[in-house]
Amino acid sequence: MTTPLNHDERAELERLRAEVPALRAKNKETSARLATAHETIETMKLGREVEAVARTMGFEYPDIAHQLIDRGALTVDPETGETQGIRAALQALLKDRPGLQTAPPRGGTPVRETGGAQPAAADAPGTRALTPTEDLLLQGGYH
Repeated sequence: MTTPLNHDERAELERLRAEVPALRAKNKETSARLATAHETIETMKLGREVEAVARTMGFEYPDIAHQLIDRGALTVDPETGETQGIRAALQALLKDRPGLQTAPPRGGTPVRETGGAQPAAADAPGTRALTPTEDLLLQGGYH
């Protein structure tokens, strides 16, 4: 047998019932933000995994390889959470765009060059063209 609610109890019940829609909306918003954060974390994790494999494969810019691969070729093991198919996706990308691989793959013995030092290319990182004054000084000044 239930006892009837008094006036204060009925007022409290109505106040709580009125809060339910706002709490449900807040819960939905929080769930959406959590899903977005989870997706961002997974994207960052995938990017790091792809970058690590691309670096070993000799990509010139391994940090952007994750933006270029076919993500449909990747699968995630539901038990371990590990991404599978990264190397195959990168190999397919290299097949379509071989210019992305400019460095030799890492992990083995590097190729030994012979013939002495090579001059640095003018467009190599950390180099610049000489100014006319610097060129004159290097050539021994005016003759």
